[in-house]
Amino acid sequence: MKIEFTGKYIVNSNTDGIDFYAIADGQDITCKVTKEALQDIRPENRFNDVKKQFLLNQSKLEEIVEKKY
Repeated sequence: MKIEFTGKYIVNSNTDGIDFYAIADGQDITCKVTKEALQDIRPENRFNDVKKQFLLNQSKLEEIVEKKY
């Protein structure tokens, strides 16, 4: 499966997490990451807002998505 990340993301106010977007085999997909998951990746950044945490860990999160799919 070929996954391309669009670079687009939003802070999900319902979950306090981040939704980021990709295209997998021509289909749009939404990847969701919780605030807690962001804090688990780099605990030292847990006091940053979720947007900053996401940006600091974006490549790692994309890698996780690629492995899952």
